[in-house]
Amino acid sequence: MNNTVDILWTGGWDSTFRVIGLLESGYTVNPHYLVDPGRPSGEVEIKTISEIKDILNSEYGNRILDLKTVHVESIPISNEISDAFDQIRKQHFIGSQYKWLAAYALKNDFEFLELSIHKQDHACEVISEFVLEDSCGRFVLGKNAPLAVRKIFEKFSYPIIDKSKSDMKNELPSEISKRVMALTWFCHTPAFGRYPCGHCNPCIYTAKEGLIERLPWHAKIRFYIRIYPRLKNILVKFPKINSALLKFK
Repeated sequence: MNNTVDILWTGGWDSTFRVIGLLESGYTVNPHYLVDPGRPSGEVEIKTISEIKDILNSEYGNRILDLKTVHVESIPISNEISDAFDQIRKQHFIGSQYKWLAAYALKNDFEFLELSIHKQDHACEVISEFVLEDSCGRFVLGKNAPLAVRKIFEKFSYPIIDKSKSDMKNELPSEISKRVMALTWFCHTPAFGRYPCGHCNPCIYTAKEGLIERLPWHAKIRFYIRIYPRLKNILVKFPKINSALLKFK
């Protein structure tokens, strides 16, 4: 049995919950992070990971290995992956990061790189009916998934796909885990480089999925009066229109 688990870690709620679960179960964690220069929150995320890693390593005997960071520009995206992603986007709204993640997993020949999609994620709508539990207890994509879905999602395992954010909150095993989860980061466009903005997609999802207390008061105001995200949410409900508009970018 391999006691080291490869996982994509952003310093966010979902992946950090899984990191804690792995440590609680006696595993060593080998974390990966894809650096996207177009992502304003990248610096905050890496800083958050470092802070959480130090706390957890002190508690769990240094079982989180050094963070492996890879710049997305260094990851080749094949035409097959690009075409598969575009095909999925015609039917479902999923973030562009899934192209990079699929290409990274393929380049490094992963089979079960852990990806912390939870049951309220848009990506869960794409894969949930095709996910099954294998003989080792992992949630993986079944062979019955459409080809485009397999091209993007087959190299991963999905350990928390059956959980919501509220489920995770209720399952935190210890005081140290509650302390650590309070440090997790989720905002893509931090205000003043340090506060959740309240109007980016992760802030909206965090609020809607039962964790609105994570937003400071000024972010809650922006969440309730947001305009652009409301328009974007309309496009999410009509992926064919959204896909057509993206071609003009």
